Amino acid sequence: MELNYINKIKSISIKNIGEQNIKSVYVYSLTGQLIKQFQNINAVDHPLIKTYNLKSGNYILILTSDAGRMTKKVSVR
Repeated sequence: MELNYINKIKSISIKNIGEQNIKSVYVYSLTGQLIKQFQNINAVDHPLIKTYNLKSGNYILILTSDAGRMTKKVSVR
């Protein structure tokens, strides 16, 4: 599974090859403040989560699935 942020379309991209059950995606500021949360994401091959209202800056994405937990730092422009 891969987790990325695509600035051009202002979306979180999840490459979910095994179509695992994605329980949640959380977006945190670098100070630890919860900015956004997404629950029960469809287990398709390559879901996109729209995040149009995120301000420019750095964020931490945390994805939880049946396979475990994944964390990634991203830069929003």
